[in-house]
Amino acid sequence: MTVAAPAAPALRVRRYDPADLPAVERLNRRFQAANIDHVLYPENERQRTATERASWVRDRLFVAAQQDEIRAGVWLKEQEFSIAGSPVRAGWAKYPVSESLIDRAYAGIPGSLLFQLLREQPRLMALGLGGHEGPFARLLAGMRWPGVTIPFFVKVVSGGRVARELTVIRASRARSALLDVLAYTGLATASVAVLDGLRSLRLPPRPSGYSSTVVDSFGDWTDALWARSRGEYGFLATRDAAALSQIYTDEYRGVTQLRVERGGEVVGWACVHRMDGRRPGAQSPFGKLVVGVVADCLATPADAAGVVYEATRCLLDQKVDLLISHQSHPAWGAALESIGWFRRPSNFAFYRSPAVEALAADSFGAGTYHLTRGDCDGLMRV
Repeated sequence: MTVAAPAAPALRVRRYDPADLPAVERLNRRFQAANIDHVLYPENERQRTATERASWVRDRLFVAAQQDEIRAGVWLKEQEFSIAGSPVRAGWAKYPVSESLIDRAYAGIPGSLLFQLLREQPRLMALGLGGHEGPFARLLAGMRWPGVTIPFFVKVVSGGRVARELTVIRASRARSALLDVLAYTGLATASVAVLDGLRSLRLPPRPSGYSSTVVDSFGDWTDALWARSRGEYGFLATRDAAALSQIYTDEYRGVTQLRVERGGEVVGWACVHRMDGRRPGAQSPFGKLVVGVVADCLATPADAAGVVYEATRCLLDQKVDLLISHQSHPAWGAALESIGWFRRPSNFAFYRSPAVEALAADSFGAGTYHLTRGDCDGLMRV
């Protein structure tokens, strides 16, 4: 007589509960034991309180629970967007992580998580994902979600330190040895200086008349700027004072907020992030480099060059080794290139559900959408 194997315990996708914390910690330990660089971040009290108050930006964690264990989780971040100047509520699927990375028996869990999010918010998007080859990106592509790559821009400041520390360019022993020689002899630093010098021969004049001030918060001036600039973009997240005060909280280390003016008038703002990979306990994809990020910004496209120049100058004053930024809008990418940044291959993917595509297809097709590193997951906690 054949005895049937016992059925696996049912798996349920639901909202995270604080009592799930021990199970989340066990899941993270299983990832660590399998040498998988993923973490499921539990909700904290501030996030739960903000969500219960129906705040401007709502963050909720959904988990896949199987008896006393958590097998996966994904965050739903809902906020207001402007589409052709009109407000629309939509959401991001962020930090998707599943035990299917360890055990293929759980291969169906990411799809279950996604369907739960779509029930909560049909206007759903995802950003980053490690590029188009990651498992979650492949899931979205398989569901016929449109996907594009957000351009990546870089400016090397300290050629020697970048040559020694940036692991992504030290892919082989031979290349590592060559980069060590360039760093030791000073040729890496010299080559960066020569490259910048040659490129400056064909750059347009640097933007003039702009100045910036470090501010502690986004005030009423932010709302006035938002009202003036939102119509210049086909699609972007609402960036008024209420939204920004929730997104850029004091939990982040090394963040500077800049108000940019020209002729005494506020024309833009930038949020820059200094990530120090040398700090004890820091876990950075850039090794021990000090990286400056032009993380978020807003102005009309005509003032983009002035804003990114002030943001770059601020980060250079903070003694960084490398500058990076992701910018989807052509005007912001051109602004970075105009002051010596270079466009490099990107692994920053952007996917949107059919419901979002139906609302903003004209913007996506024309490239008038404005997405930055500050969207979706937001700043790195380094």
